[in-house]
Amino acid sequence: MIQKSFRNITELLNRLYQDKRLIAEMFYHRREIDFTRDDALSFTDVGRLSFLIDHGVIREEGDSLELEESYLQFFEEVLLANEDITGSAVADQVELLKENISFYLLERDNPVRQVKYLRKVKRNLRNIAQLSSRKVIDLKRNVNDTFKQEANYIIKRERLKKFLTNISEINRLVDNTQELLDDRSSTFEHFAPDDQLSTLIISVRIELNEVSRTIIEQQAVIREYLHRIDRQDRMVKKIRRVKMLKDQFVWTTATDLLRVLEERTDIFLEPLSPSPLKPSLAYLRLTDDGSAILEEVRKTIAKAMTADRKAAPPLSEGDFNSEPIEADYVDLDSLGTKFLLSDTDLFSFVMNYPYEKEQSVGKRLEYYSQLVQKLVDILYFTGEWRESGNFSYPLITALK
Repeated sequence: MIQKSFRNITELLNRLYQDKRLIAEMFYHRREIDFTRDDALSFTDVGRLSFLIDHGVIREEGDSLELEESYLQFFEEVLLANEDITGSAVADQVELLKENISFYLLERDNPVRQVKYLRKVKRNLRNIAQLSSRKVIDLKRNVNDTFKQEANYIIKRERLKKFLTNISEINRLVDNTQELLDDRSSTFEHFAPDDQLSTLIISVRIELNEVSRTIIEQQAVIREYLHRIDRQDRMVKKIRRVKMLKDQFVWTTATDLLRVLEERTDIFLEPLSPSPLKPSLAYLRLTDDGSAILEEVRKTIAKAMTADRKAAPPLSEGDFNSEPIEADYVDLDSLGTKFLLSDTDLFSFVMNYPYEKEQSVGKRLEYYSQLVQKLVDILYFTGEWRESGNFSYPLITALK
Protein backbone atom coordinates (compact mmCIF):
# COMPACT_ATOMS: atom_id res chain seq x y z
CA MET A 1 0.00 0.00 0.00
CA ILE A 2 1.32 3.44 -0.98
CA GLN A 3 1.79 5.68 2.03
CA LYS A 4 0.00 9.00 1.81
CA SER A 5 1.73 12.27 2.61
CA PHE A 6 0.56 15.49 4.19
CA ARG A 7 -0.19 18.34 1.81
CA ASN A 8 1.67 20.95 3.85
CA ILE A 9 3.13 21.68 7.27
CA THR A 10 -0.13 23.25 8.47
CA GLU A 11 -2.08 20.04 7.89
CA LEU A 12 0.61 18.02 9.66
CA LEU A 13 0.62 20.28 12.73
CA ASN A 14 -3.18 20.36 12.88
CA ARG A 15 -3.40 16.57 12.78
CA LEU A 16 -0.74 16.14 15.46
CA TYR A 17 -2.50 18.68 17.68
CA GLN A 18 -5.89 17.06 17.10
CA ASP A 19 -4.62 13.70 18.36
CA LYS A 20 -2.07 15.02 20.84
CA ARG A 21 -3.38 12.84 23.69
CA LEU A 22 -2.96 9.66 21.63
CA ILE A 23 0.53 10.59 20.43
CA ALA A 24 1.62 11.57 23.95
CA GLU A 25 0.34 8.27 25.36
CA MET A 26 2.10 6.25 22.65
CA PHE A 27 5.33 8.15 23.27
CA TYR A 28 5.17 7.42 27.02
CA HIS A 29 4.69 3.71 26.24
CA ARG A 30 7.20 3.64 23.36
CA ARG A 31 9.32 0.91 25.00
CA GLU A 32 6.33 -1.40 25.39
CA ILE A 33 4.90 -3.67 22.69
CA ASP A 34 1.36 -4.07 23.95
CA PHE A 35 -0.21 -0.75 22.89
CA THR A 36 -3.19 -2.07 20.93
CA ARG A 37 -5.79 -0.58 18.64
CA ASP A 38 -8.33 -0.74 21.47
CA ASP A 39 -5.97 1.32 23.63
CA ALA A 40 -5.67 3.91 20.85
CA LEU A 41 -9.44 4.11 20.33
CA SER A 42 -9.85 5.29 23.92
CA PHE A 43 -8.09 8.53 22.83
CA THR A 44 -9.42 8.98 19.27
CA ASP A 45 -11.93 7.52 16.80
CA VAL A 46 -11.50 4.96 14.03
CA GLY A 47 -11.37 7.49 11.19
CA ARG A 48 -8.66 9.67 12.75
CA LEU A 49 -6.61 6.62 13.72
CA SER A 50 -6.77 5.24 10.17
CA PHE A 51 -5.70 8.65 8.86
CA LEU A 52 -2.58 8.67 11.06
CA ILE A 53 -1.72 5.12 9.99
CA ASP A 54 -2.21 5.88 6.28
CA HIS A 55 -0.05 9.02 6.53
CA GLY A 56 2.85 7.30 8.29
CA VAL A 57 2.55 8.82 11.76
CA ILE A 58 1.63 5.50 13.40
CA ARG A 59 2.74 2.03 12.32
CA GLU A 60 0.54 -1.02 12.84
CA GLU A 61 2.31 -4.34 13.47
CA GLY A 62 -0.26 -7.12 13.88
CA ASP A 63 -2.33 -6.16 16.92
CA SER A 64 0.18 -3.57 18.18
CA LEU A 65 0.62 0.09 17.34
CA GLU A 66 3.74 2.24 17.62
CA LEU A 67 4.97 5.63 16.45
CA GLU A 68 6.88 5.71 13.19
CA GLU A 69 10.63 5.92 13.68
CA SER A 70 11.01 9.41 12.18
CA TYR A 71 8.44 10.93 14.56
CA LEU A 72 9.74 8.93 17.52
CA GLN A 73 13.31 10.07 16.87
CA PHE A 74 12.18 13.69 16.52
CA PHE A 75 10.28 13.67 19.83
CA GLU A 76 13.18 11.97 21.65
CA GLU A 77 15.70 14.47 20.29
CA VAL A 78 13.61 17.51 21.18
CA LEU A 79 12.60 16.20 24.63
CA LEU A 80 16.11 14.90 25.40
CA ALA A 81 14.67 11.43 25.97
CA ASN A 82 16.73 9.44 23.49
CA GLU A 83 17.92 6.04 24.75
CA ASP A 84 20.00 5.12 21.68
CA ILE A 85 23.24 7.04 22.17
CA THR A 86 25.31 7.12 18.97
CA GLY A 87 27.50 9.69 17.32
CA SER A 88 26.10 9.18 13.83
CA ALA A 89 24.24 12.50 13.79
CA VAL A 90 27.36 14.35 14.97
CA ALA A 91 29.47 12.49 12.40
CA ASP A 92 27.07 13.52 9.62
CA GLN A 93 27.33 17.16 10.66
CA VAL A 94 31.14 16.99 10.77
CA GLU A 95 31.22 15.58 7.23
CA LEU A 96 28.77 18.26 6.04
CA LEU A 97 30.94 20.92 7.67
CA LYS A 98 34.05 19.72 5.83
CA GLU A 99 32.10 19.53 2.59
CA ASN A 100 30.64 23.03 2.87
CA ILE A 101 34.05 24.48 3.81
CA SER A 102 35.48 22.89 0.67
CA PHE A 103 32.65 24.25 -1.50
CA TYR A 104 33.08 27.70 0.03
CA LEU A 105 36.77 27.75 -0.91
CA LEU A 106 35.96 26.60 -4.44
CA GLU A 107 33.60 29.57 -4.92
CA ARG A 108 36.25 32.25 -4.40
CA ASP A 109 35.36 33.90 -7.70
CA ASN A 110 31.66 34.06 -6.90
CA PRO A 111 30.96 35.93 -3.63
CA VAL A 112 27.19 35.49 -3.97
CA ARG A 113 27.40 31.69 -3.93
CA GLN A 114 30.07 31.87 -1.24
CA VAL A 115 27.54 33.50 1.11
CA LYS A 116 25.23 30.50 0.68
CA TYR A 117 27.93 28.06 1.77
CA LEU A 118 28.99 30.38 4.59
CA ARG A 119 25.47 30.12 6.01
CA LYS A 120 25.66 26.34 5.78
CA VAL A 121 29.02 26.31 7.56
CA LYS A 122 27.56 28.37 10.42
CA ARG A 123 24.55 26.04 10.63
CA ASN A 124 26.82 22.97 10.73
CA LEU A 125 28.87 24.48 13.56
CA ARG A 126 25.75 25.20 15.62
CA ASN A 127 24.38 21.71 14.98
CA ILE A 128 27.64 20.03 16.00
CA ALA A 129 27.75 21.91 19.32
CA GLN A 130 24.06 21.35 20.01
CA LEU A 131 24.03 17.65 19.06
CA SER A 132 27.19 16.94 21.06
CA SER A 133 25.70 18.55 24.17
CA ARG A 134 22.43 16.65 23.77
CA LYS A 135 24.19 13.34 23.26
CA VAL A 136 26.15 13.85 26.47
CA ILE A 137 22.97 14.77 28.39
CA ASP A 138 21.21 11.67 27.03
CA LEU A 139 24.22 9.57 27.90
CA LYS A 140 24.36 10.76 31.54
CA ARG A 141 20.66 10.05 32.02
CA ASN A 142 20.78 6.61 30.43
CA VAL A 143 23.93 5.57 32.30
CA ASN A 144 22.34 6.41 35.66
CA ASP A 145 19.01 4.79 34.73
CA THR A 146 20.74 1.62 33.56
CA PHE A 147 22.86 1.26 36.68
CA LYS A 148 20.00 1.99 39.11
CA GLN A 149 17.07 0.26 37.40
CA GLU A 150 18.33 -2.64 35.31
CA ALA A 151 17.97 -5.78 37.44
CA ASN A 152 19.92 -8.22 35.23
CA TYR A 153 23.66 -7.90 35.93
CA ILE A 154 24.69 -9.22 32.50
CA ILE A 155 22.41 -6.81 30.61
CA LYS A 156 23.46 -3.95 32.88
CA ARG A 157 27.13 -4.62 32.22
CA GLU A 158 26.69 -4.97 28.45
CA ARG A 159 24.72 -1.74 28.19
CA LEU A 160 27.30 0.19 30.21
CA LYS A 161 30.09 -1.19 28.01
CA LYS A 162 28.13 -0.07 24.96
CA PHE A 163 27.78 3.41 26.47
CA LEU A 164 31.53 3.48 27.02
CA THR A 165 32.05 2.69 23.32
CA ASN A 166 29.54 5.35 22.27
CA ILE A 167 31.11 7.99 24.45
CA SER A 168 34.52 7.26 22.94
CA GLU A 169 33.01 7.71 19.48
CA ILE A 170 31.45 11.05 20.43
CA ASN A 171 34.73 12.15 22.00
CA ARG A 172 36.61 11.33 18.79
CA LEU A 173 34.18 13.41 16.72
CA VAL A 174 34.45 16.33 19.14
CA ASP A 175 38.25 16.14 18.93
CA ASN A 176 38.08 16.13 15.12
CA THR A 177 35.86 19.22 15.17
CA GLN A 178 38.19 21.02 17.57
CA GLU A 179 41.17 20.18 15.34
CA LEU A 180 39.25 21.53 12.37
CA LEU A 181 38.54 24.78 14.21
CA ASP A 182 42.16 25.13 15.34
CA ASP A 183 43.68 24.34 11.94
CA ARG A 184 43.36 27.89 10.68
CA SER A 185 45.93 27.44 7.89
CA SER A 186 43.73 24.98 5.97
CA THR A 187 40.20 26.14 6.84
CA PHE A 188 38.92 29.40 8.30
CA GLU A 189 42.13 31.32 7.59
CA HIS A 190 40.98 31.56 3.95
CA PHE A 191 37.46 32.80 4.85
CA ALA A 192 36.49 36.41 4.32
CA PRO A 193 36.39 38.40 7.57
CA ASP A 194 33.08 37.77 9.32
CA ASP A 195 32.42 38.89 12.90
CA GLN A 196 29.47 36.54 13.32
CA LEU A 197 31.54 33.53 12.22
CA SER A 198 34.38 34.46 14.56
CA THR A 199 31.99 34.79 17.50
CA LEU A 200 30.32 31.50 16.59
CA ILE A 201 33.67 29.66 16.42
CA ILE A 202 34.59 30.91 19.90
CA SER A 203 31.20 29.88 21.26
CA VAL A 204 31.44 26.42 19.68
CA ARG A 205 34.94 25.93 21.09
CA ILE A 206 33.73 26.75 24.60
CA GLU A 207 30.79 24.38 24.30
CA LEU A 208 32.91 21.55 22.88
CA ASN A 209 35.44 22.00 25.69
CA GLU A 210 32.58 21.60 28.18
CA VAL A 211 31.42 18.50 26.31
CA SER A 212 34.94 17.04 26.45
CA ARG A 213 35.14 17.67 30.20
CA THR A 214 31.77 16.00 30.75
CA ILE A 215 32.81 13.04 28.58
CA ILE A 216 35.91 12.47 30.72
CA GLU A 217 33.75 12.54 33.87
CA GLN A 218 31.24 10.10 32.39
CA GLN A 219 33.97 7.70 31.32
CA ALA A 220 35.15 7.61 34.93
CA VAL A 221 31.56 7.14 36.17
CA ILE A 222 30.91 4.23 33.77
CA ARG A 223 34.14 2.49 34.73
CA GLU A 224 33.28 2.90 38.42
CA TYR A 225 29.83 1.42 37.76
CA LEU A 226 31.40 -1.53 35.95
CA HIS A 227 33.74 -2.14 38.91
CA ARG A 228 30.76 -2.05 41.28
CA ILE A 229 28.86 -4.53 39.14
CA ASP A 230 31.85 -6.87 39.14
CA ARG A 231 32.16 -6.61 42.93
CA GLN A 232 28.45 -7.20 43.39
CA ASP A 233 28.53 -10.12 40.99
CA ARG A 234 31.41 -11.73 42.87
CA MET A 235 29.61 -11.17 46.18
CA VAL A 236 26.39 -12.71 44.85
CA LYS A 237 28.30 -15.77 43.65
CA LYS A 238 29.95 -16.17 47.06
CA ILE A 239 26.62 -15.79 48.86
CA ARG A 240 25.04 -18.40 46.60
CA ARG A 241 27.91 -20.78 47.31
CA VAL A 242 27.58 -20.20 51.07
CA LYS A 243 23.84 -20.86 50.81
CA MET A 244 24.48 -24.06 48.91
CA LEU A 245 26.94 -25.21 51.58
CA LYS A 246 24.49 -24.17 54.31
CA ASP A 247 21.79 -26.30 52.70
CA GLN A 248 24.27 -29.18 52.77
CA PHE A 249 25.05 -28.47 56.47
CA VAL A 250 28.80 -28.10 55.78
CA TRP A 251 29.17 -24.32 55.53
CA THR A 252 30.84 -23.98 58.95
CA THR A 253 33.48 -26.55 58.13
CA ALA A 254 33.97 -25.91 54.40
CA THR A 255 34.41 -22.12 54.73
CA ASP A 256 35.96 -19.59 57.10
CA LEU A 257 32.83 -17.41 57.01
CA LEU A 258 32.45 -17.21 60.80
CA ARG A 259 36.01 -15.96 61.26
CA VAL A 260 35.62 -13.39 58.45
CA LEU A 261 32.37 -12.06 59.89
CA GLU A 262 33.91 -11.67 63.33
CA GLU A 263 36.72 -9.56 61.86
CA ARG A 264 34.49 -7.32 59.72
CA THR A 265 32.61 -4.24 60.93
CA ASP A 266 30.96 -3.23 57.66
CA ILE A 267 27.86 -1.09 57.89
CA PHE A 268 25.80 -3.53 55.82
CA LEU A 269 26.24 -6.10 58.59
CA GLU A 270 24.49 -3.82 61.07
CA PRO A 271 20.72 -4.17 61.61
CA LEU A 272 18.73 -1.87 59.36
CA SER A 273 16.77 0.97 60.91
CA PRO A 274 13.62 2.02 59.08
CA SER A 275 14.00 5.27 57.17
CA PRO A 276 11.70 6.92 54.66
CA LEU A 277 12.67 6.76 51.00
CA LYS A 278 12.16 9.98 49.09
CA PRO A 279 12.35 9.44 45.33
CA SER A 280 13.49 12.27 43.10
CA LEU A 281 10.70 14.53 41.86
CA ALA A 282 12.40 14.71 38.48
CA TYR A 283 12.38 10.90 38.30
CA LEU A 284 8.65 10.79 39.10
CA ARG A 285 7.74 13.58 36.67
CA LEU A 286 10.03 13.01 33.70
CA THR A 287 10.40 9.23 33.37
CA ASP A 288 8.01 6.54 32.24
CA ASP A 289 8.78 4.41 35.30
CA GLY A 290 8.07 7.37 37.57
CA SER A 291 4.70 7.94 35.88
CA ALA A 292 3.86 4.25 36.32
CA ILE A 293 4.71 4.48 40.04
CA LEU A 294 2.47 7.52 40.49
CA GLU A 295 -0.37 5.74 38.70
CA GLU A 296 0.06 2.67 40.90
CA VAL A 297 0.03 4.82 44.05
CA ARG A 298 -3.10 6.61 42.86
CA LYS A 299 -4.88 3.28 42.33
CA THR A 300 -3.76 2.02 45.76
CA ILE A 301 -5.03 5.16 47.51
CA ALA A 302 -8.32 5.05 45.63
CA LYS A 303 -8.75 1.38 46.53
CA ALA A 304 -8.01 2.06 50.21
CA MET A 305 -10.53 4.90 50.29
CA THR A 306 -13.29 2.69 48.89
CA ALA A 307 -12.40 -0.52 50.75
CA ASP A 308 -14.50 0.25 53.86
CA ARG A 309 -17.53 1.46 51.99
CA LYS A 310 -20.55 -0.82 52.14
CA ALA A 311 -23.36 -0.92 49.67
CA ALA A 312 -26.67 0.49 50.85
CA PRO A 313 -29.37 -2.09 51.62
CA PRO A 314 -31.99 -2.63 48.91
CA LEU A 315 -35.07 -0.45 48.97
CA SER A 316 -38.18 -1.94 50.53
CA GLU A 317 -41.71 -1.62 49.20
CA GLY A 318 -42.43 1.03 51.80
CA ASP A 319 -39.64 3.19 50.34
CA PHE A 320 -41.62 3.49 47.13
CA ASN A 321 -44.71 4.83 48.97
CA SER A 322 -45.84 8.04 47.28
CA GLU A 323 -47.69 9.41 50.32
CA PRO A 324 -46.47 12.88 51.32
CA ILE A 325 -44.31 13.19 54.41
CA GLU A 326 -45.49 15.79 56.89
CA ALA A 327 -42.63 17.64 58.56
CA ASP A 328 -42.96 19.40 61.90
CA TYR A 329 -41.31 22.62 60.80
CA VAL A 330 -41.76 26.23 61.91
CA ASP A 331 -40.23 29.09 59.93
CA LEU A 332 -38.63 31.22 62.64
CA ASP A 333 -37.82 34.05 60.20
CA SER A 334 -41.49 34.37 59.28
CA LEU A 335 -42.51 34.04 62.92
CA GLY A 336 -40.09 36.82 63.94
CA THR A 337 -41.37 39.13 61.19
CA LYS A 338 -44.97 38.68 62.36
CA PHE A 339 -43.95 39.41 65.96
CA LEU A 340 -42.31 42.70 64.95
CA LEU A 341 -45.61 43.75 63.36
CA SER A 342 -47.61 42.87 66.47
CA ASP A 343 -48.25 44.92 69.61
CA THR A 344 -47.75 42.17 72.20
CA ASP A 345 -44.70 40.96 74.06
CA LEU A 346 -42.57 38.15 72.67
CA PHE A 347 -43.50 35.48 75.24
CA SER A 348 -47.25 35.98 74.87
CA PHE A 349 -46.92 36.11 71.07
CA VAL A 350 -45.02 32.79 70.84
CA MET A 351 -47.22 30.97 73.38
CA ASN A 352 -50.51 32.11 71.80
CA TYR A 353 -49.53 32.00 68.10
CA PRO A 354 -51.90 29.83 65.96
CA TYR A 355 -49.43 27.30 64.49
CA GLU A 356 -50.51 25.14 61.53
CA LYS A 357 -49.76 22.06 63.60
CA GLU A 358 -50.29 21.92 67.34
CA GLN A 359 -47.04 22.60 69.20
CA SER A 360 -46.22 21.48 72.73
CA VAL A 361 -45.34 23.94 75.47
CA GLY A 362 -41.72 22.75 75.36
CA LYS A 363 -41.54 23.47 71.62
CA ARG A 364 -43.05 26.94 72.08
CA LEU A 365 -40.47 27.73 74.79
CA GLU A 366 -37.74 26.55 72.39
CA TYR A 367 -39.02 28.90 69.65
CA TYR A 368 -39.11 31.73 72.23
CA SER A 369 -35.42 31.21 73.16
CA GLN A 370 -34.35 30.98 69.50
CA LEU A 371 -36.18 34.20 68.58
CA VAL A 372 -34.50 36.04 71.45
CA GLN A 373 -31.12 35.05 70.03
CA LYS A 374 -32.02 35.90 66.42
CA LEU A 375 -33.68 39.27 67.15
CA VAL A 376 -31.53 40.44 70.09
CA ASP A 377 -30.44 43.63 68.28
CA ILE A 378 -34.01 44.81 67.59
CA LEU A 379 -35.68 43.78 70.89
CA TYR A 380 -36.44 46.00 73.87
CA PHE A 381 -35.81 44.43 77.29
CA THR A 382 -38.07 46.31 79.75
CA GLY A 383 -36.50 44.79 82.87
CA GLU A 384 -39.98 43.79 84.08
CA TRP A 385 -40.83 40.16 84.90
CA ARG A 386 -44.23 38.55 84.64
CA GLU A 387 -45.73 35.15 85.39
CA SER A 388 -47.85 32.82 83.27
CA GLY A 389 -48.91 29.58 84.93
CA ASN A 390 -45.74 27.91 86.20
CA PHE A 391 -43.44 30.20 84.15
CA SER A 392 -41.76 33.46 85.05
CA TYR A 393 -40.53 35.40 82.03
CA PRO A 394 -38.97 38.80 81.21
CA LEU A 395 -41.16 41.26 79.39
CA ILE A 396 -39.64 41.74 75.94
CA THR A 397 -41.20 43.84 73.19
CA ALA A 398 -40.18 44.96 69.74
CA LEU A 399 -37.86 47.96 69.59
CA LYS A 400 -39.90 50.86 68.23
